[in-house]
Amino acid sequence: MPLDSEFEKIKPKLTLEQLKEIADLTEKKEQEIIKAKNPENQEIEMNLESERQYWQKFYENHDFKHKVEIPEIHLEDKEIKEIETLIEQGFIDKCAIIPDHLTYQELEPEMSKGYEETYQGSNFKQDGSFATLDEQEQAKQPAYRLVFYKKVQNLGDDKILKQTRGKSPDEMDEYLKETNKKLNTDIQGISLKDYLITQREFTETTNPDKNIQDKSRHMDEAGWNWCLKSRFKHSGRVVRASWDPGNRQLNVDAFDSSGSHSNYGSRLSRSFVMEK
Repeated sequence: MPLDSEFEKIKPKLTLEQLKEIADLTEKKEQEIIKAKNPENQEIEMNLESERQYWQKFYENHDFKHKVEIPEIHLEDKEIKEIETLIEQGFIDKCAIIPDHLTYQELEPEMSKGYEETYQGSNFKQDGSFATLDEQEQAKQPAYRLVFYKKVQNLGDDKILKQTRGKSPDEMDEYLKETNKKLNTDIQGISLKDYLITQREFTETTNPDKNIQDKSRHMDEAGWNWCLKSRFKHSGRVVRASWDPGNRQLNVDAFDSSGSHSNYGSRLSRSFVMEK
């Protein structure tokens, strides 16, 4: 009997479903690493599974163990290519995972633990403060976003973010519209929830040998950031946030979308809804 006939008898038989599962696993493995060089020729690498584990631990360390269970991350080829291009162009170099079902009223005390009490401006309180933002932004079921952004202390420290300073939220809307059309992407501002979480991550990983209230450990200790995705619907005012080094606290306020100042700018992001 020919040898190939003997092999046919003993070789493993795989169903089409099993072959598809193998192909899917192979595809996910190839997509696990995002790697590209930024304009400074520095290689930025993100292992999405490592990032998932990192952020899961972050939330567990902040007493959200039973409220946050981050699902497996899966991005399409075109989405990965888009992220790599944004790295190459200098828009992003870091990712965060945001649980949109957590409320501001749950997050804010944890994200500001160890600071003086968060300052809330009169406009922010008049518009309903964190409770109103929860009504507008909170997901009713567990929901997660994968958010890519630039991890930098002050807007003036980055070439692209520096260009946002002096632009009002209205002007930023037009700027992003033109930028996205030109680059075929969907760069947006960030929400106050994004800000609270990425601000805390910055604090926990920057100069950890210094006091947690030290200004070197905080984003926007020299300027304000417009949280373009957090706007009070009834007033139209846009949330802005910063770190106050003198009072050692977070500042949160809200102002008209037409308002501008040379020391106000906008952090940018590219986000994806994570499918369970």
